[in-house]
Formats: sequence, C-alpha cells, structure tokens
Amino acid sequence: MIVVDGLGDVADAGVPARRLIAVVLADAHALVLRGVRLILEGESDIEVVGEASGLEAAVREVHNVHPDVLAFDLRTPGGSLIDAIRWLHERAPAIPLVVMTMYDEPAIADRALSAGATGLVSKHLADAELPPAVRAAARGAQYLSPDIARRRRSP
Repeated sequence: MIVVDGLGDVADAGVPARRLIAVVLADAHALVLRGVRLILEGESDIEVVGEASGLEAAVREVHNVHPDVLAFDLRTPGGSLIDAIRWLHERAPAIPLVVMTMYDEPAIADRALSAGATGLVSKHLADAELPPAVRAAARGAQYLSPDIARRRRSP
C-alpha cells in the first residue's frame, strides 16, 4: 500500500511518513500570534512548536526547539523589518525565515530577500498564503505572495 503525506512524499504503508513541518511563530502582538497559530493548526502537515514576542525570544525558541521554519513579523528596537530579518538570519542562518508583512512594495521584497528571508507573505492574505509559504520554505524554496510577486514584475 502506498501513502502520500502532506508534503507530497510517497512512502510504503509500513514505513512512517515524513514528520510534520515544525514552525516557530514570532510577532509582537498576542492577538496576531493567536490568529496565525489558528491558521497553521488547521493544516494537517504543519505544527506550531513555539511562539515568541520579540527577536531575542525568537532566537532562543529557535535554538530550543529546532523548527523547520520561523514565521514572523518583528522589528529591531528602533529599526526596521529588514534589520530584523538580517539580525535573525545572522543568529539562525540554517532556519528559513518566512516574513509576514503589511508592505508589498517591490523594493521591500527585494531587500527582505537579500537580507535572508526565504518567503514573504502579505499579512492581509496570511490565512491563504502562510501555509504554502511555510511548506515552500521547509523544502528550501523561496515563496512570495502572488500580490507581492506581481508588483515585483510590474514596470
């Protein structure tokens, strides 16, 4: 008997399927964390294994639970989203970073990817876009929300 797991991998029935994608969430707002957790908990192949409300806490959580992906929207104190991406990437370079953002300008997307982000998701579309972004990041692929990608291609 053949079984297909949530990541599209095929395994024999006697062999365990691939484990869930482990995600740490980080956002300064508890309500946002709760909402994002609910979105991801509705997915059969994704598991939220930790949460953090700041950059230092996010790095501690990543080092404690060793997730497959860190999904976040944070800023450095007095800094920017790009500074936060760079800061996190320097401290946890092996962890794919999926950024949830309100900004969809092509320049921000380009800077975010250059700073170390693996994926960029428009916060207003997070319910639909975050799960595929997490899956792509876990596979080592880059992901951009379609609205962000369109704006990058437009002259």
